[in-house]
Amino acid sequence: MSELSNSPISFNAFETTLESGVNLIEASAGTGKTFSIAMLVLRFVAEKNLPIEKILVVTFTKAATQELRTRIAQRLQDLRRYLIDPEHPVSVAQDPAFKAWANALEDKKVVIERVVTALASIDNASIFTIHSFCQRMLRQYALESGQLFDAELNSNVDQLRLSLAEDYWRQQLYGASELKVAVCCGAYKTPAALLSSIGAIQDGMV
Repeated sequence: MSELSNSPISFNAFETTLESGVNLIEASAGTGKTFSIAMLVLRFVAEKNLPIEKILVVTFTKAATQELRTRIAQRLQDLRRYLIDPEHPVSVAQDPAFKAWANALEDKKVVIERVVTALASIDNASIFTIHSFCQRMLRQYALESGQLFDAELNSNVDQLRLSLAEDYWRQQLYGASELKVAVCCGAYKTPAALLSSIGAIQDGMV
């Protein structure tokens, strides 16, 4: 994790300094992004005493949010168990890098308290998909953004597009001359047909 600059540095979930501000992590598929995110959340809780409710995690799918919540809870449990009983079979089997990081924590009693508090509030952790986070912000700041309080984000816009095409059809044809109606209906029998023609143009431009 490094501040946006021309000098990127290698990232290590256990050792990289936790920086404030805007940071960018570049990672390819299969490089352990979920593991790293869960570890970063654990470090912010343990090292920075940041309440779990104050940490925002945003990902792409609902399945990914559930996996992240599970992974984060597991990391918290791993640290609590290791600090209380490092000889526990699960603790002994932990990654050496994890154990080295945990051993370096200064006030382990305080860290345990922070972790226990985070575990008790894990259900309140702000872990969202991009869509659900945007919807929450629109509702929370409806007055400032000029949005309706019950506004919803819909990933399927097909029905919305058809409604717009039908509105356009009514505006253009209901009061139009017979010639204009004949020309338009000769090419497009319905609003759906007109909409399909626009889609074909867009596909040809891609």
